[in-house]
Amino acid sequence: MGLDIEDLDLPILALPVPKRPKPFNPSLIDKIFSKVTTGIEVAQKHLLQILSKDTVSVAINLDDLWFDIDQNKKCGTQDSVLPALKWALIWDITSSDPKTGPDTGIDWTPEITFYLANAAWLQAYTHFL
Repeated sequence: MGLDIEDLDLPILALPVPKRPKPFNPSLIDKIFSKVTTGIEVAQKHLLQILSKDTVSVAINLDDLWFDIDQNKKCGTQDSVLPALKWALIWDITSSDPKTGPDTGIDWTPEITFYLANAAWLQAYTHFL
């Protein structure tokens, strides 16, 4: 009796755990933080170009985001973020399938827009990191 984790199909437990793991190499941590630091420096360089008088707007359509759940490097019908959000948030977006509502021609796909204040927050956050 008990829980057989190896045969359990839950996303958080789906990582393969080897029977005899390789010894841990501490330099891996240095490599990870080096890449993160480089990425933060690049982000800061770009964010510093945004001035307080600038008009900034980045729109992200949630239908463009996806997880590679089946690990085939392609966006399939089960990989989209929207079904996961609908399920997790018990979210009923009227007439979201197909993208346009009946007889309206309106695209019901949610979109998030980031503005100047978000850019300023992100710049401060990169300094914090």
